[in-house]
Amino acid sequence: MSDTMKLRVFLCHASDDKLMVRELYKKLVLERWIDAWLDEEKLLPGQKWKIEIPKAVRTADVVIVCLSTKSVSKEGYVQRELKYALDTALEKPEETIFIIPLRLDNCSVPESIKELHWVNLFSSVDKIAYEQLKKSLMLRAASLGISTGVVRGTSFKQSQKKNNQPIEFAAPLAPYVSRISADPSPTIVMLTATPNPVPAGDGLGETMITWSTGNGLTGQVYVTTNNGAEQLFAHNPWGAQLADWIQDNVLYEFRLYAGKTRTKLLKSLIVKRSLLKSK
Repeated sequence: MSDTMKLRVFLCHASDDKLMVRELYKKLVLERWIDAWLDEEKLLPGQKWKIEIPKAVRTADVVIVCLSTKSVSKEGYVQRELKYALDTALEKPEETIFIIPLRLDNCSVPESIKELHWVNLFSSVDKIAYEQLKKSLMLRAASLGISTGVVRGTSFKQSQKKNNQPIEFAAPLAPYVSRISADPSPTIVMLTATPNPVPAGDGLGETMITWSTGNGLTGQVYVTTNNGAEQLFAHNPWGAQLADWIQDNVLYEFRLYAGKTRTKLLKSLIVKRSLLKSK
């Protein structure tokens, strides 16, 4: 996984909404893991926009469709951009977060994307709505193995790696996630590791653990090594955190629990490292 990889986010919008979309663009580019695409910022003099815009949609990791009363009722290029995005979405797995509808006012949502949950960003200073949007972008980034600036596993006692024994836990890591002050919209329960198996190589391996309790309520992620005792890995209803201490010949099991106790197991996941191929 490269630290230089960024999440490519295309902003689909109508010219009438340029002011609000520009403010959103400014916020997104401050996230160092996002490469936002806005026509007035990305198009260069002499480029053909009829070629560059469809290309940007096709190569995007996420398309944010900015909707307003004016844009949904107006024929024009925003409708064509949405069509490009829908065509591209057909080539991706069904559970992929690719198109995110974002309402800028109390407008209707086009039938073609009505089945997707949308975000209401009626004001550029609406922090809760922005954090909801950011949550989806973080999950998409984690699914692609893109680092969002997560805290690395420095709380593990790597000096205790002796006699090929698993590295022991010291103190639990606090995951680098954006906490929100209101429950997010319901999503599916998820617990993934990217990549898994972790590629073989010299030194320790790493994988991005992404999770969601599906309802925004309290959740905890625990991990065991070689079926040993559970130890706390992260505590939050959702998030993405790097496990950069994966060893050879060690079996890791991550478990996502609902609530503050370990009484309701939502999902578990086995993570291991690929063996080096003999030459």
